[in-house]
Amino acid sequence: MKKINYKFARNALIITSLLSGSVATFILVKKARNELQEKNIKEQLRQNVKIKHVFDAAKSRLQAGDIEQIEASIQKLPKEKLNRTQIFEIYTILAQVKIQKLQKSYKKDERNRLFNEAIFYLKEANDYVEMQSIQNALLYYYGKLYIATENYADALENFASIHEHSRLSKFEKDMLNIYIGDCYFALKDYRTALQFYETAANDKNNSCIILAKRKAAQIYAFAAKKPQIFEGDSKLNKEQVANLTEKNRQQGEELYKQILADKNSSLDEFASAKVGLFAINLNSNDEIDSYSAVNSILNSTFDDSHKVEALFALAIHEEEKNNIQQAINIMHGALTNYRRIASAKGAYIKLYNYYKDMGDWDGAFSMAKELLNDPNNFKTLVYLSNDFASDDNPLFKMLENEKKVDAYIKALEDIISIYKTQMPREWQQIKFQTNFIIAQSAFRIANYKLSQKYLNEFYLESFPDNETAEKVLFLDINLAKQQKLSPVVIISRCLRYFSNVNKGENYKEVMAVLLDNYYKCGLYSEAINTAKKIYLDELKQLTTQGKSQKIAISDKNWLRTVAKIGQCYAKRGDYYQSDLILKQYSLDFLNKDYATDIYIDWAKVSSALQQYYEARRRYDIAWVKTEDDNQKLKIDIERLLLDFKYRKFLENFYNDSNALLDLINNSKNNFTNEEKKNYSRLIYEAMLELALEKHDSLMYSKVLERIMNLYGSDYWPGYWALRDIINEDGENDINVILKNSKMYIKKIPQKTELQKKYLQIVQDQVDIINNLNQTKDDIASIKKELGL
Repeated sequence: MKKINYKFARNALIITSLLSGSVATFILVKKARNELQEKNIKEQLRQNVKIKHVFDAAKSRLQAGDIEQIEASIQKLPKEKLNRTQIFEIYTILAQVKIQKLQKSYKKDERNRLFNEAIFYLKEANDYVEMQSIQNALLYYYGKLYIATENYADALENFASIHEHSRLSKFEKDMLNIYIGDCYFALKDYRTALQFYETAANDKNNSCIILAKRKAAQIYAFAAKKPQIFEGDSKLNKEQVANLTEKNRQQGEELYKQILADKNSSLDEFASAKVGLFAINLNSNDEIDSYSAVNSILNSTFDDSHKVEALFALAIHEEEKNNIQQAINIMHGALTNYRRIASAKGAYIKLYNYYKDMGDWDGAFSMAKELLNDPNNFKTLVYLSNDFASDDNPLFKMLENEKKVDAYIKALEDIISIYKTQMPREWQQIKFQTNFIIAQSAFRIANYKLSQKYLNEFYLESFPDNETAEKVLFLDINLAKQQKLSPVVIISRCLRYFSNVNKGENYKEVMAVLLDNYYKCGLYSEAINTAKKIYLDELKQLTTQGKSQKIAISDKNWLRTVAKIGQCYAKRGDYYQSDLILKQYSLDFLNKDYATDIYIDWAKVSSALQQYYEARRRYDIAWVKTEDDNQKLKIDIERLLLDFKYRKFLENFYNDSNALLDLINNSKNNFTNEEKKNYSRLIYEAMLELALEKHDSLMYSKVLERIMNLYGSDYWPGYWALRDIINEDGENDINVILKNSKMYIKKIPQKTELQKKYLQIVQDQVDIINNLNQTKDDIASIKKELGL
């Protein structure tokens, strides 16, 4: 038996054991590595499936318009585990979410925010573009964004840049033709729009075929009412219009029926086609039972927006049949039952126009106020602004009611605040209309401070055009006139008008205002030069038109100018020239509203020419021509003073004078304090003068005492007091003067400081007289002593 080497065996066993352990370990490590790789692959596959699921769900929701959950799910995806194409898709999906939200938003500030966010995501997507095909896809989304913001020309430019073999999905390629059609439709190129819609509608594999058919049908429905949209500017006779109308109606009807028959149509698409078919058949020769048809739509399970659309179609149909009241009833029904639907707000503008058509300005005004409660509708705001900007519009005359204008101005001021802060670009487009409307509205209810505030907004920058400058500056002049500002202020505003306006609508009237205020300022030479310019402008126009000078006489500004020339000559003291001019057109002046002023001035000319009876006759004419009680009172004063000047008909002069004085100082008239004082002085002085002439010391004393009580603080009563002191017969005997002075001191009232000073002057005079008497006595005594 072979001897066993135990030592070797033991070592071999140890080596074998070690080798066996290494192999086992290697096998175990390899197995673990394989399991880990398999696990990672499975995890990666699981992640890919999850990512694909998120992308597929997002795309499906985008297509369906269900965007509420997309943004949150997309943003949770781990970007570190995504490839560049997937990151590109994330940003394009997020951009599309913003675009769809933008399309549904009515708030301008929110739309601006969404637009900026969409642009941000598209720019981020651009960083992951590696191929032209992907760049084309990006252009596609830019195009959608421009459509959402109504920049259709920019949208078309982006779509036109996309190559045929772009990396667009089938759905995106299908939608591309529809979007291009939308752009051309918005740009009113209806024939080209229809071509793109029909291209999409005729593609049997088009997943958007129903949408394309509906849009094409809408164009045919539009063309059924206005066949000219396909014919450009060419004129169509009645027969051609009738044939094209029916042809377009039939084609639209056929497309709507195809949608209704298509099993793939959603309820929304079915409802839209049903309403479209109802609307297009309203104008067919086979008159349908429109109210029965619309009731079936209103009683259906359709979305309320489709029911509102049906009511609008019916209202327009009644409008076209001139049944405006029925159209109004339908629109009010839409507002009553579907007020929460955004499209129902369109009923306000329809009602606004219907009420205008019927001449129901209260109704129109109430709708205007409702429209102003939705300031985000910019186009409507511009429409209303233009409507109310004209002073001839009966709507503007509604603002004469102070409560109405206050509400209207409040709404406009709220809108101004919104647009100035949130929509500065839009504000630039409407600021002139809105500022002017508020200024004009405030002016109408005599809120001149508010009117001036909004007019002042125009002076912060240059006027956009001659028409705006004309309106603003003319209102500014009228504002100064109504506030009875200084003639100097009115002259400056007239000159500002001429420096900014090139022969505006109110040019002649502003020239007349300038003339009047030169006259009031006593700038008679400037007034005459202005009047001559008006005269020559009119003469030149008559010559150009081949008309006679008699035509000019009918123009109130021209004839008023002639009168003002005559009045200016009178003020300058050229009475003969003034009389010559006024006499030439005297009969033409009689029927004018300014006849009173002319005949008063002309009476003064006659008086200056010593023509008493002619002056009296002209005052009488002026009195008859005016209906203003204050003006009549002024003429009565002028007649009284004229009678006194020529000493005619003075039997009842004192009684007439006192009666007029009572009327002058009556609180019921509109005389200023200065006017009351001036007119009173003229009459009192005439009374005093007459009393002196008649040696009626009792009357003189009575009147003098009265004026000293009333006007003792003025300088002029002192003159008459001194005349009272001096003997009315011209007696200058110093003792008589002294006697009268002492008597006067006793009866003069001592109330004011000026009266006291005046009395002191009289007392000083008495002292001087006493001194003179004493001196006279001393001289007499000396002469006697000297024997002289």
